[in-house]
Amino acid sequence: MADDIAISLTDVSKVFKRYRRPVDRLKELLLPGKQRSEDFWALQDINLEIPKGETIGIIGRNGSGKSTLLQIIAGTLQPTKGQLKVQGRVSALLELGSGFNPEFTGIENVFFSGQIMGLSEEEIQGKLDSIASFADIGDFIQQPVKTYSSGMYVRLAFALAVTIQPEILIVDEALSVGDTAFQLKSFERLKQLISHGATVVLVSHDIGAIQSVCRTALMLDNGKIVQVGDTSTVTEYYFLQIRSAQEQQSYGKNAIKSKPSNSSHSQIAFGTDEGRIVSTQFVNKGTGDSQVATVGDKVTLEVNVSYLTLLSNPAVSLYIQSKQSLTISGQSVFLNIPNDKNIQEKQCRYIVFSFNANLAPGDYFLTIALENRQSHSVFYPVDKQPRALALKVLPGKVRRFLGLTDMAISALEKTDSFSL
Repeated sequence: MADDIAISLTDVSKVFKRYRRPVDRLKELLLPGKQRSEDFWALQDINLEIPKGETIGIIGRNGSGKSTLLQIIAGTLQPTKGQLKVQGRVSALLELGSGFNPEFTGIENVFFSGQIMGLSEEEIQGKLDSIASFADIGDFIQQPVKTYSSGMYVRLAFALAVTIQPEILIVDEALSVGDTAFQLKSFERLKQLISHGATVVLVSHDIGAIQSVCRTALMLDNGKIVQVGDTSTVTEYYFLQIRSAQEQQSYGKNAIKSKPSNSSHSQIAFGTDEGRIVSTQFVNKGTGDSQVATVGDKVTLEVNVSYLTLLSNPAVSLYIQSKQSLTISGQSVFLNIPNDKNIQEKQCRYIVFSFNANLAPGDYFLTIALENRQSHSVFYPVDKQPRALALKVLPGKVRRFLGLTDMAISALEKTDSFSL
């Protein structure tokens, strides 16, 4: 295991026994020799390396294996097969209720859990005021944990987890329990830990939280890794998979699948088999798939697509996105539909997009998508290439707007005076 790797999993699998009836468990125990259970593989052949300082979010539907994977990384669950290696002090916030003794007071649990994490009593004493201040549960810290609400429990558990300055922090859904103010404070502390080089592994159904904290995302399905890559791409693929399954069930549409990206700026692309983006390139001042422009410069790109005539409403869309994959602007072009749509043959089209780079100086990406688009709000991707092109905007002589883009806002001072 290399020194720059915090967590390494090699061919890790986990199986649980499932019994149809509670009595079958007792029969198997009292009458050995006959298996009365079924094997359920919660994880299958997981191979993953998480570098030190990485922030990775794990997403997937209920039952996909997310919590099982975190428990194995945290060491609270042993894999059935495979090998786990971890380098660094681990602090884990798993399911609500784990880690604390309900009969102990908050302070007693802090000392007990801190010593399990490898801290001395003197070290815990030195951090006690910080833990109590961050948790902000008042005199309840002197009361037994069994009297706590779920929010108070999470406050204390998270305060302990982040105050010991872990090298690896593992969080499983815990932050969704606290109130809004505490969630904001928690995310700020997470970002501080990340800036100091901590490795963070986060599981949450709140995709917004994953996108705001994690640089990388991993998607699980039926105990297997489906995708690993930049957070924006993987989370979008996750949403598209859910929508694709719903549309298949309701309308019999083709499934949306992942595939290798055509761009060096993204690991994956996705869509159906009904068409593809053949090429995307800058027309002016472009070098490969990157271009440099000054604020206000005209940017032109050409997109070549090929699609089946069976598409009812083919369209090509351009999305201008920030480094964080926030869509700033974009445009869709509906393509001409052949007269005879019953003939399944390829149609090739060339689309030229042009826009003025009225953007704040910085780095941007252009995402290109061939879509079956009924309207600006109802569509699904046939071939979506995230971060197909990169655009760097340099400062101009004069910048006449605030924020990321020029909305051409007008302002006029009225000549009429007024008094208070």
